[in-house]
Amino acid sequence: MNTIEIRTRGFGLSQALADHCQMHFGRAIRLCAQHVRRVTVILLDINGDHGGEDKSCRAILSLPQGPTFTVEAVDRDLYRAICLAATRLKRSLRNRSPQHRGGSHRAEVRRGHSASRPNYRTGLPAVSQVEAT
Repeated sequence: MNTIEIRTRGFGLSQALADHCQMHFGRAIRLCAQHVRRVTVILLDINGDHGGEDKSCRAILSLPQGPTFTVEAVDRDLYRAICLAATRLKRSLRNRSPQHRGGSHRAEVRRGHSASRPNYRTGLPAVSQVEAT
């Protein structure tokens, strides 16, 4: 079972921030959740009271047998930084999956449907299905 652990540095964790992290990172790992061991989200206030783009969200995803993914986003708004980091994590996971790398599963699906699909340019059935008149 996977868990999303949230840590803060420089401020306390509100229920709203915890819910926001759970929602966005839960969505980011939804498709591969059964393979995820843990996601650690670290929320930082880099410059303290000085202002500026100083809110950071770093996420570290651990897989039982495989690589560890680390993403980070910095923004003036911590909620936006959380959204950006979750989006980056989702993109990293998607790019790593075999379905998006042109694996054998993808090739089999193409071969299995190519004869029954109509030609996308003309809208006519594939050559093997056209009857001679």
